[in-house]
Amino acid sequence: DEAIQNASCLADIIPARSREEAEAFAKVIIDSLGSEGLLLFDGWDEHSHRATFLADLVENPIKFGLNLCTIVVTTRPVAADKLRRLATSRIEIMGFGVEERLDYFKATLEDYEEELEELLEHLDKHPLIAGSAYIPV
Repeated sequence: DEAIQNASCLADIIPARSREEAEAFAKVIIDSLGSEGLLLFDGWDEHSHRATFLADLVENPIKFGLNLCTIVVTTRPVAADKLRRLATSRIEIMGFGVEERLDYFKATLEDYEEELEELLEHLDKHPLIAGSAYIPV
C-alpha cells in the first residue's frame, strides 16, 4: 500500500475514517507507551522499506514511544534474515511437506489422472517450482 510506504508517523498507518480520528488513536497508543497494543505488518517482504518510518518503527519502537507495544511482522523466508536480529520470538509456518503436497494434488486432481501425472513430472524436473509449492495457498 502506497500510503503505508509513504507513512511518516503512527497516524499514517492507522486505518480510520478521518485524519483526526487516526491522530487521536495514535495519541492514545503513544500515551500508553503502546501498552496492550498490537501492530501487525503483513507481507514485509512485499514492501520496500529502507529508510522509511515503517522500518524505523519495527526496528526501534521505543524511539516512537511504543515501549510496551507488541509488533508482529509476517514475511516469506527470503526477507526473514533482515528481521531476525529484531525478533524476541519467531514462529515459522512450514507449509506442506512432500507427502502433504502429494496428498493435496491427488485430492484436488482426483478426476484428472493424466494432468496429475503431468504436474508431478513437471515438478520433478523443476525443483525450484516444486519448492514454491510448500505454501498452503
